[in-house]
Amino acid sequence: MYNLTTVLAALRLSQSLVNPSPGTTNEITTEHRFLEHSAVKGASKGHTQNCIVDPYNAPVQAPAFLPFDQTEANVFRYRQQQGVNLGSWFVHEQWMTPSLFECAKAPKFQKSTLHQVGEAWMELGLCLNGIGIRSSQRTTSVISRFVVGTPFEPYVEVYKNAWPRFLRAIRQAADVGIAFRDSDGQTNFFNSYDYQWKTIEALKFIVQQLGQITNSNSYVSIRTDCRADTQATDAIRQLSWYGQRLPIYIHDGFDLNRFVPYINNRQDFVIQDHHSYFVFTEDDSRKPSTQHTKDVKGGIADAFWSTAYGERRNLVIGEWSCALTDDSLKNQKDKILARKEFCTAQMQVYTNVTAGWMFWSFKNEQCDFDPGWCLQHAIGTVLPSSFYSYGDITNSYQAQDTSAKARRMDYPTHGETTLILSQPSDGGRHPQRINGGSPGTGAVTGISPTGSRNDDSSPRRKGFDDGFLTAKVFAIYGASKLGFTEQYVNEAFEMALSRGVVSSGSDQEYRTGFWLGLNYGESKVVEAIKST
Repeated sequence: MYNLTTVLAALRLSQSLVNPSPGTTNEITTEHRFLEHSAVKGASKGHTQNCIVDPYNAPVQAPAFLPFDQTEANVFRYRQQQGVNLGSWFVHEQWMTPSLFECAKAPKFQKSTLHQVGEAWMELGLCLNGIGIRSSQRTTSVISRFVVGTPFEPYVEVYKNAWPRFLRAIRQAADVGIAFRDSDGQTNFFNSYDYQWKTIEALKFIVQQLGQITNSNSYVSIRTDCRADTQATDAIRQLSWYGQRLPIYIHDGFDLNRFVPYINNRQDFVIQDHHSYFVFTEDDSRKPSTQHTKDVKGGIADAFWSTAYGERRNLVIGEWSCALTDDSLKNQKDKILARKEFCTAQMQVYTNVTAGWMFWSFKNEQCDFDPGWCLQHAIGTVLPSSFYSYGDITNSYQAQDTSAKARRMDYPTHGETTLILSQPSDGGRHPQRINGGSPGTGAVTGISPTGSRNDDSSPRRKGFDDGFLTAKVFAIYGASKLGFTEQYVNEAFEMALSRGVVSSGSDQEYRTGFWLGLNYGESKVVEAIKST
């Protein structure tokens, strides 16, 4: 018989590398709260005989997907990310869905109940598109062929029919404009040196299966060392064209500086995935919430800025929450306000400094009592009511109207373009500090175009055209905004170079034009929003 401790030991892992379980820091213990949002009806601690487990054998066929759309895929992959983790979707955690663990002891409990609960979880998550949540992520279920010969082999049968349901969820997300990011589950199973070859084979299989799906955003969040990351990343890059351009997320094991040189030295689309929590250490659990908020705005923001700037802004906060311990809040007169200030500070830092964030988690069984971990509760209480990249948008009607206006947005006249290109550029959208602007490093200032710098075939003009078109196209798709800015403009220049429309050595001129065009296009989108 295997248990979690045995499996982790066999894989040479520690629980610090798996998703957090906050039960020791802010546990909800009353049976009333346990019952409130139970995934399985009738569940209560120690009363498994009351579990209501309806038969559920609904067959699911793998869905058909629309042909791959490179333009839309680019928007999904490069836009500023506002997302949520679908925690306990197929892969369950006891602190989030305790009723399932209680009812698993019941004689009539069926593994198909996991699928039934998972589908309800996903259907609820799809509504988030209406408030600006554009990405969702969750651990992939076990793929049986890759766990044979590992400590997980005895449990493969539980998730035998999960794969078609996973594909269906991706298709459902596509229908409402949500990008689906497969997270770290497939690698967690094999993240030891003994099983790294299985990790790589599993990742290659997933890329081959999902790489041509437009809204399937990425498939990797590796938690090993740089050598293993290089092996896995290179193996994916050697696959077909979709493996070459795929964004690959690598988890840093809670070490923010771990991958800065690694990502900086690579030119391909590799992204650091950092998780940010404030409840799991002894110091954090005692620290007042007001001090946490100050830290987020100060030293933590500076640390994130330094990392993002050293990685072309290829940094996301793949997990974060509004969670604080009781000790952190005990001296606050208005605990809701204190949590809101803490949570808002986090969101602002992660939005301004990085390419995006994924809240943990969409829901749990204690949601009505848990604004710290449950996004459904946090929305409109300790977080805003909407999360669009353009902050002036507050609802789906505005977003749709903005997209329609962006589609009709006219290109500036020749005279307007000449005037814009005569203006200085800051050289790019850098990560922003909360207490001060972007850095001056690399800025292009005071350059007035003369002659060839501003004619219709100049690299600056080509950059301007591409930047304006980028702002327009991203706004058309759900009022989105470019997020992985430096990576995108680097790749745009390389594409222009390969097509012969710019020459080698003209990258700075191209970049200057690109940022001017992007800023101009985004300013026109803002005008469209305000006119709604």
